[in-house]
Amino acid sequence: VPPPGKGALYIRPLLIGTGGLLGLAPAPEYTFLAFACPVGNYFR
Repeated sequence: VPPPGKGALYIRPLLIGTGGLLGLAPAPEYTFLAFACPVGNYFR
């Protein structure tokens, strides 16, 4: 994690249906992922 004032920690959640069903129905199983990446300041 960047020090205060030097950047931020960007966290992006992702939910993927992983069941063996192909079609227009809810997936029977899901996988939840969270990507985290340190980023620099957007504004100077």
